[in-house]
Amino acid sequence: MRCQLLTLDNITQIYPDMGLNQDKSSLLCLYHLQHVVCFSLHAAVVYEISFLVVFCLALTLLLYLQMVFVFSLAKKFRNSKLTLC
Repeated sequence: MRCQLLTLDNITQIYPDMGLNQDKSSLLCLYHLQHVVCFSLHAAVVYEISFLVVFCLALTLLLYLQMVFVFSLAKKFRNSKLTLC
């Protein structure tokens, strides 16, 4: 999702009904609000990607540890003699 920031020059083109009827402070408020929203969206995307990377690394580590454990058990039981009753 690309976030296009407004400038004070093109805000009246995008929102024509808010044009010259609003004072400069309202336009500045909308301008800064959009900066905050865009920053929040970018931060959420970065957080989500970093969470997925950490989650995949944790799964890979758990799979590796499980394989090491299974192979150590297999090696241990291969050397021992099992008898069926």
